[in-house]
Amino acid sequence: MVATASYSIVTIEFPNQREVYIGYCQTSVGLGLLMGPVIGTTIYKFAKYELTFYILGAVLICSLGVAIWLLPNRINKYTNDKPNEIVLEQTGANSKPSISGHRPQDLA
Repeated sequence: MVATASYSIVTIEFPNQREVYIGYCQTSVGLGLLMGPVIGTTIYKFAKYELTFYILGAVLICSLGVAIWLLPNRINKYTNDKPNEIVLEQTGANSKPSISGHRPQDLA
């Protein structure tokens, strides 16, 4: 679920360069899958079984704190599922569509 949320946040925050930043996310996942077993085995070798879980639990709590500190609060305030797109609303059968919602600055 964290990976899905991170890709959504990257897409919302960087709509014009989302491919670049999704590539960074994929690189981070690959490095984590590559280095995770090595780091875990090293911790297990020196700390043994029970202490390994306490150390990795502390790392997760620290990463939660960093995520709360770094993630912008405006992400929780979007009312639609595509905040960077213009939404056309039509109120009645004979009325003209109207533009509502967040309008990106780079659109004319």
